[in-house]
Amino acid sequence: MPCEMKCPGCNMATDARQLAGTPRGLFEELHREYEFTVDVCACPFNAKLDRYVVREDNALDLSWAWPTERVFCNPPYIIIPPWLEKRHEPELAAYLLPARTDRLWWRLKVEGECHYFVGEKPETRVQFEPPPGVEYSSNPDCSVLLLFGKGIVPGGEAWRSGKTGKRL
Repeated sequence: MPCEMKCPGCNMATDARQLAGTPRGLFEELHREYEFTVDVCACPFNAKLDRYVVREDNALDLSWAWPTERVFCNPPYIIIPPWLEKRHEPELAAYLLPARTDRLWWRLKVEGECHYFVGEKPETRVQFEPPPGVEYSSNPDCSVLLLFGKGIVPGGEAWRSGKTGKRL
């Protein structure tokens, strides 16, 4: 399933994992807490909110200077830095990301709040929803939720269940 988004260094036509959606139950738990208003990195088959930016509209080219918007973003994991560049534009920006502490972008977590999803075994980690017609095995990465914006504690940390998203 080819993607129309033209992201630097990305060939999503060959990597279905980059189109995987956030698990519905995990998203609903986060949405109850943060009341997201827009999903900025979605396809019609994986959008979690009624308001979402489709790949064809390329959210990286849009301004996120939405002072009252609460953005949820599960970006393609092969191109995380350009998405994080927009972290201070909306009222709240929440990113579901892999816990890759060896990457330069990881240092940005000190500006925000980091919620670690606990799951020592692959089956207890966040399990993403594959695109229609695609099957793949469990998530090899541990996941984090990085939060930026009003009311967020810089350097704050929390722990959540990798299966349900509930705070531990």
